[in-house]
Amino acid sequence: IWAWRRGRVEQIARHVARMLVLFPFEVDFYRQHGVEVVHVGHPLVDEVPQVESVWDRETPGAESPLRLALLPGSRNSEVEALLPPMLDAVERMARKRPVEARLILAPSVDRARVDALVRNVGVPLEVVERDRFPAIADSHLALCASGTATLEVGLLGTPMIVTYRVGRLTYLLGRLLIRVPHIALVNLVLEERVVPELVQGSANGRDLAAAALGLLDDRERLDWTRQRLATLRDRLGEGGASHRAAAEVAAFLEGDSEPGETP
Repeated sequence: IWAWRRGRVEQIARHVARMLVLFPFEVDFYRQHGVEVVHVGHPLVDEVPQVESVWDRETPGAESPLRLALLPGSRNSEVEALLPPMLDAVERMARKRPVEARLILAPSVDRARVDALVRNVGVPLEVVERDRFPAIADSHLALCASGTATLEVGLLGTPMIVTYRVGRLTYLLGRLLIRVPHIALVNLVLEERVVPELVQGSANGRDLAAAALGLLDDRERLDWTRQRLATLRDRLGEGGASHRAAAEVAAFLEGDSEPGETP
């Protein structure tokens, strides 16, 4: 609602008694439109563990290859659009330094389609279908489709390049309808362009590789990115979001609480 077709909030104001939201920046939006709202927090705060980043142990070099995590999305259409340029970027980067890649595969994606896309990749590639969080945390950089995955990668402290590409007509309509300063949720939550966003025409292997190497070769910027990502967990709110949401619903049904008063 806050991202596009904001006029729909008028229907919400008429029909929704209490809105429970995941992100802190949503609160002001709904309040401005007369909607009773409570920020319960995001369940990813509980789901994504706090683990040591690979950057705390080592930096990529001649003896330690650059490890890249590829997160091309959770829908087959996303993977078919984004995985080829990601693989192209990996191969371009491999011409300049040792590279290992790991493809973080969502359970909703057709493995046969993925196998066809990665069949001729010219760099070492591991397909990760389980235990994705340790694999991401053990990566120096992620190439990540815009979506909830950017929050997972950010909570794990892994620097990333965010990318997305859709059909031309869809993109043109989106330009007219969408009213947000960033496409990446991690940037929206942090309220600044912490991680690069390569969209549409820029979502190609050459630009992805250039952005990735540019970030990795700029240690000052890399350290700043990691410092900002370290604040993401606090910005999303305390753990226990699902419990707070359930408690808000129960208290509302019993009619004995004001919004936000539940434990």
